[in-house]
Parts: sequence; C-alpha cells; structure tokens
Amino acid sequence: MPRNNNGWLKLHRKLADNELWLAEPFTRGQAWIDLLLLANHRSEFIRRRGIMVKVERGQVAWSEEALARRWRWSKNKVRRFFAELSARSMISRQHAEITTE
Repeated sequence: MPRNNNGWLKLHRKLADNELWLAEPFTRGQAWIDLLLLANHRSEFIRRRGIMVKVERGQVAWSEEALARRWRWSKNKVRRFFAELSARSMISRQHAEITTE
C-alpha cells in the first residue's frame, strides 16, 4: 500500500494532555510531535522565577527537566535528542534571557 505523504493533518493541541498520549514513556517520534504540540501558537509572556519572559510563536517554553519528566526520559536522553534535532536542522535552541531590570 503506497504511503500518503501529501497534504496536512490537523491535530488538536488537547492531544498533548490526553491520557493515552501520556500513558507510557515517549518514543522519539512522539517526543518530536509533542514539541510541535507544545509550541506557542502566538507570542505571550510567562513567568519564570518571578520574572516575565516573552515566548514567541513557535517557541517551546519547557525546561529539559520538565520534558524529561513528561516523556519519562533521563535529562541526558533529552539532551541527546535535542542535539540530534539541532544537527538535522529540525529545531534551533536558544535559552531565555532573564534580566532583572
């Protein structure tokens, strides 16, 4: 049976909170889709350690530690996964610049 690689598939962001989605440790493919689901769809501000940080559209404001817990992975596995995605130009990483001004 031929693969259908044409067109788009819409997924509702509620999928990211579904018990079936979160029931087991994530596969690498599931982690990739999860990043897409967790990405902001519009710019907004979040508070980290009491400081407002702007998160732009398309950015994910989750720490490696939080993603490791969510995906049931070690922090090192998350870091290796991010390194692979970065090397393949699937993501770019930047760390939040927190200022106290």
